[in-house]
Amino acid sequence: MKPRSVLIVGGSGFVGTHLAIRLRDELKVFTTDFRQPKRIRGVTSLAMPLLKPDEIKNTVLMTQADVVVYAAGSGSSKSSQEIEAINSSGALSVLAAASLLGSKFIYLSSAQVFDGAKGGYREVDAPVPADDLGKAKLAAENGIRTRGLNYLILRSSPVYGLGPASKPSITDRVLSDLCLGNPVELDDREVHSFAPVESLVEFIARSCVTEGARGILHHGGGEPCTLLELGRQLAQRFKLSPSLLRPKKSDGSGDPGKRDLTLNSSVAADLLKMQPLLLEQGFNLLEKQLLTARS
Repeated sequence: MKPRSVLIVGGSGFVGTHLAIRLRDELKVFTTDFRQPKRIRGVTSLAMPLLKPDEIKNTVLMTQADVVVYAAGSGSSKSSQEIEAINSSGALSVLAAASLLGSKFIYLSSAQVFDGAKGGYREVDAPVPADDLGKAKLAAENGIRTRGLNYLILRSSPVYGLGPASKPSITDRVLSDLCLGNPVELDDREVHSFAPVESLVEFIARSCVTEGARGILHHGGGEPCTLLELGRQLAQRFKLSPSLLRPKKSDGSGDPGKRDLTLNSSVAADLLKMQPLLLEQGFNLLEKQLLTARS
């Protein structure tokens, strides 16, 4: 049966906002935020703390959503306990409530579940996380696989694009600093299959209605690069100064060397009929975002 409604947990964030806008004309869309819900036209926004299982259960059941997307989670500027709570414990509480409804549960995981020793990771490769975010994501994955029946674990490479005004994305910050002539430090120690946010939200949208989109699938772009290399190509595309971009300084915890965290997304490409986008294609989409934002 085609879904009629979707609940996006973390719907005020970067991916969640784009996903809500993408789906609102096709489905009844609910979004949650653990602080102040963001108002999005055509979307019902709800407050839902991720550390209170009873409130999570009540909120999820109230929506009666056919699909629940868990898009909350981050590893930036948070303690290991916060990272675990948001990315793992909170996700499993939402899964428990979604299971009562028989809803499809889509969990947005990360390439960080791998250690970066070889790159080109496939869905069948054994995850070995090297940081707190990867460990929390893997803990959630294992819990979902053990407890869930109707689920999709979507491991995505990092995505770029414009964020909501209240929560600017790294793309927003880099473009803003370059326009002001400010130097920018970006990581050059991790290689990723960066993709535009539009690609990820389309992937999720198709997964909502594709019966075979279950288990684990990988999503990423078609050109591996570091964040520093992505920033330099972005600067060149928009006629800004690549010389302002510099390698991010080490945090002093030791240099683990360059990690290749690229994902092979060929299985998903065949299933969902979506080919990984090249950087030039992604920048074309970003340019359309900028023109829309200025109009």
